[in-house]
Amino acid sequence: MRKKLILLALVLLLTGCSAFGFLFERLPWLVNWQLDRMLDLNEAQEQIVEKGAESMQEWFISEGFPLLIVHLETTQQRWRTGRLDRAATYLESALADWIAEFLRAVEPHLMPLLLSIDEQNAEQFRQYNADKAQEWFEYAESEAKKRAQRKEKLEDWFGPLTQQQHTLVDQNITLFDAELKTRRDNNQHWKEMLLQSALDRDTQDLKRWINDPSVWWTEDYTSLRTANRQQWRITVKSLLPTLSAEQRQHADQRVQDWIENLYSV
Repeated sequence: MRKKLILLALVLLLTGCSAFGFLFERLPWLVNWQLDRMLDLNEAQEQIVEKGAESMQEWFISEGFPLLIVHLETTQQRWRTGRLDRAATYLESALADWIAEFLRAVEPHLMPLLLSIDEQNAEQFRQYNADKAQEWFEYAESEAKKRAQRKEKLEDWFGPLTQQQHTLVDQNITLFDAELKTRRDNNQHWKEMLLQSALDRDTQDLKRWINDPSVWWTEDYTSLRTANRQQWRITVKSLLPTLSAEQRQHADQRVQDWIENLYSV
């Protein structure tokens, strides 16, 4: 659930397209729609979600977006002066810091919903996870699918990859042992921990989870995540010196689109 809220913030709000303002204006409806799919909200819960989403809209405008603009403009400045590796490293770190700020802001609005969850909500959430599991973890079914997913992310940033760049990705991206099982097992574990804490009205555990999802990660998943993040960093670092002027401009324009969309609201 926490991850889905972050995705709404980073995907729906940073679309990089003309729909940005339209989506942002309808943020309470979008959040309500997504959480209803996940939890089958009752009327009281819908009111909690709507009120919280409206408060988060205000936070985005007054604090969240201005902070993110600073991070993006700093990234762009480093990128344009040719410090590609430093720009990529900074953006990864800056986005992590921004997500931490987002979670601190969303905690008081998410807690009332979590503390209202009942058995019916819990069963809906279990069914939602079961229905989505194959889609979420499809890329971990084979090395070919994992590489294709990573290449898609890179092409979002840089545009079409050259054959040399495809080879670099293939050399660096591998599927780890039992990666699919590890991800599924972790999803099952944190989901049940969340539901149990919500049903038990364990405020302390819920607050800890909102601010630090790793508290409910399995040991195997923690190791897998560290290995995958290192694999991704190595891939990006090896790719940066091979970028053409057009590919560097593609990445610059993507950041510029984000900045302009954020300024627009």
